[in-house]
Amino acid sequence: KSTIKKSFEVQAVFGPESSNDQLCTDFIAPNVCAALAAGRSAYVLSLGAEQSGKSSTLRGTPESAGLALLALGDVYAMLDEERSGSTESLVTISAVCCAIVPAQGETPLQGKQPVREVLIDALGPAKQPAAGLNVREHADGLPHEAPFFAEGLREVVAPSAADAEAVVRGAIARCA
Repeated sequence: KSTIKKSFEVQAVFGPESSNDQLCTDFIAPNVCAALAAGRSAYVLSLGAEQSGKSSTLRGTPESAGLALLALGDVYAMLDEERSGSTESLVTISAVCCAIVPAQGETPLQGKQPVREVLIDALGPAKQPAAGLNVREHADGLPHEAPFFAEGLREVVAPSAADAEAVVRGAIARCA
């Protein structure tokens, strides 16, 4: 385990009345596009308590698109503007989902099966190791854009918005 203490800066808070469209328009799209325009990577992550709406925020619902798909439209619109100036851009997509699996080697307490969460590569093969992805800190001591990485996480090149949407929809279906 790492002994490094982590802290996170909160840039915005949206209440339960906020829609995915509002969240994407007001916060996600401008920040993701700014990072990409500066040549950095960007990701959208949903954190929260159990049953708080993390999955439906990212994946969407029958009534509303999720942030994963909404943000893609803004990213490719930005790229289309850049490409008109003959700038070539390459978009790669990775996707992970959290799976709850039985904890190996632990004794059930009061009839409850111990479980643990693992990260699964949503673009990987159907059968993956029960341990999930190994998330680690960079060991070289050098500064990195992202202090953590997932060993073996796949990246898929998405040359068009339609390709990206197909990749993301496949990942969403796989994680459902």
